[in-house]
Amino acid sequence: RRVLFRSLSGGVDSTAIVALARDLMRSGRAAAPLETFSLVCPGLPCDESVFVDEAVAFFGGPSTRLGPGDPLAPDLDPLD
Repeated sequence: RRVLFRSLSGGVDSTAIVALARDLMRSGRAAAPLETFSLVCPGLPCDESVFVDEAVAFFGGPSTRLGPGDPLAPDLDPLD
């Protein structure tokens, strides 16, 4: 199964790219389903979870969040 993974920070750039990918899939010009992943730091000033949540609610689809200490993101350090 082929899947297109895209980073989604909740910012303007990544949200626009996810919107474009979703439109391409819906029009049949892209066959792979889209899944997003986001790097989040709950409780820290740099956390953008609220923007990620809004984008995921709007676009739908599977979304994974990774944070400091997550075994899938061993090199992720929180910024404080």
